[in-house]
Amino acid sequence: MNDLLSSLFSKGKQQQQQQDGQHVIEITQGGMGLDKFFEEVESVKEELKELERLHLSLRASNQNGKALHSPKGVRELRSRMDLDVALALTKAKLVKTRLEALHRANQATLSLPDCGPGSYSHRTRTALVGALTKNLKQSMESFNKLRDQISYEYRDTVQRRYYAVTGENPDPDTIDLLISTGNK
Repeated sequence: MNDLLSSLFSKGKQQQQQQDGQHVIEITQGGMGLDKFFEEVESVKEELKELERLHLSLRASNQNGKALHSPKGVRELRSRMDLDVALALTKAKLVKTRLEALHRANQATLSLPDCGPGSYSHRTRTALVGALTKNLKQSMESFNKLRDQISYEYRDTVQRRYYAVTGENPDPDTIDLLISTGNK
């Protein structure tokens, strides 16, 4: 049964190739080198999804940390957040390296027949690498915004604690000193 269906589909494909003529040949020749490229693109997309998951985890940890009062719980949360940040940094470096490799591979394929500038293959490769690079940049910007938000909230907390203890508002240098030394 499978053989009957496959032969039916292959006959339809042969008829379409005869009708389309040279266009089918150009697409298949340009598309042969794209299989590995698309596999690499999919793996980079998975890495970007993992980066997004880490970002959401860090955001949730930050929100959970606002409700913690025990020093032990805060230390555990901080160590978990540090691990997530380190993992996100290594993933981002890996994605950047892989995108650079894809870009170099795109430049190398320009010399191949039917893969020159303006070809289907070149336009596809360039568009996908550009989109993935943009996604990585947006992901890193979201991490930076989260880092700035956490830093601002911590500075505000230190300022409120200083005011509660001394009764006066600290200057920015005092806040920086307290944050850098970790003194209470």
